[in-house]
Amino acid sequence: MAKKYKLTGCARFLIFLVIVGPLVYLGVSFAQGENPIAPIKDFFNEKSELLKKDPAEQTADDTTEVPASTKKKERPSSDIDEVSILEATVDNLKKRIKEQDEYIDVLEDRVEQLEAQNKSLRKRDIPASNSSGN
Repeated sequence: MAKKYKLTGCARFLIFLVIVGPLVYLGVSFAQGENPIAPIKDFFNEKSELLKKDPAEQTADDTTEVPASTKKKERPSSDIDEVSILEATVDNLKKRIKEQDEYIDVLEDRVEQLEAQNKSLRKRDIPASNSSGN
C-alpha cells in the first residue's frame, strides 16, 4: 500500500495563492470596470509577436537611417490641445494656491488676535481667582 502524502502548511499556502491570486485579480479588474482578460491577452500577443519576428529583420530595422527632415517631430493638434488644457489647469491651480495662501495669512492674523485677546482675559482673570481662593 502506498503511503499518503501530507502537504506542509507552506505548500498548502502556495497552492492557495496559485489558485486564489488570479481569481482575485480578475474580480478586482472586473469591479473597476476593466476587461480583466485584455491585459493578459495583450501580454501574450506581444510575446508571440516578438518570437515570430526574424532576428535578421530586427537588425535591418535597427540600422535604417532616418532622414533629418523626419527626425523633427511636430505635435499633432490633439497634443497641442492637451498641452493647452494642462497649461490652463496649472494656471488655475496657481491662482488657487495664491488664494489659499492669502486665506492662510488672514487666518494667522485672526489666530494672533485671538491669542492676544485670550492672554488679556487671563491676566484679568488671574487676580480675581487669587482673591477668591483666600
